[in-house]
Amino acid sequence: MAEGFLDEAKDRVGTDDTRAAFEDTRRHYAEVTEQLHEVTALFPWSGHASNKNTRDAGRRDQAIEHLRAAKEAEVAGLEAIEKLLGAL
Repeated sequence: MAEGFLDEAKDRVGTDDTRAAFEDTRRHYAEVTEQLHEVTALFPWSGHASNKNTRDAGRRDQAIEHLRAAKEAEVAGLEAIEKLLGAL
């Protein structure tokens, strides 16, 4: 995911001045990844589309919260990318 790209970019073009910006950006995208993994854990693929978990309102509510958290982390990540680009 994005973390690997940011790690490689930091190694290739990062400087002491941009290291913190790369790490901040990576942190946000690691959070996106974590939240999306939580959603997949709530709704594991069972090999067919009719999964009883999708009918569970509690699971759906949890998934919504994880998706909202992922969205917030994505927005923060995009803001961090803009700062990072300004620092490069």
